Amino acid sequence: MGKSFILGDFENELFNNILPFWTNIAIDKKNGGFYGGITNDLLIENEIPRTAVSCARYLWTFSKAFLLTSKEIYLEIADHAYEFLQTAFWDKVHGGLFWSVDKDKKPVLDRKHHYAQAFGIYGLSEYFKAT
Repeated sequence: MGKSFILGDFENELFNNILPFWTNIAIDKKNGGFYGGITNDLLIENEIPRTAVSCARYLWTFSKAFLLTSKEIYLEIADHAYEFLQTAFWDKVHGGLFWSVDKDKKPVLDRKHHYAQAFGIYGLSEYFKAT
């Protein structure tokens, strides 16, 4: 079992299973951002708050996927994540990212955890490279 066999398996899993799954089920096209919860039977739990960490992870992941493949769908999802991160999570008065917001972009927990700020920087850095 060589290195390229393992890499091929991971690449196949990422591009044929993981990214299509999140592309097809997680995006909230009505309210923006991504659903706060999805059950094991794939039911949307739209009342669960959305977190800055999750949004930033979507931003990083789809920005990186675009950089690797040049597929426009990945950039569109990264744009969607960026838009929600800056309009819903960004504190327009004091700066920084709120920890969580509801589907209507209202802060649920307005504390500024370092963890969320770090993931925001991480996602925004990759998005900058992609755009």
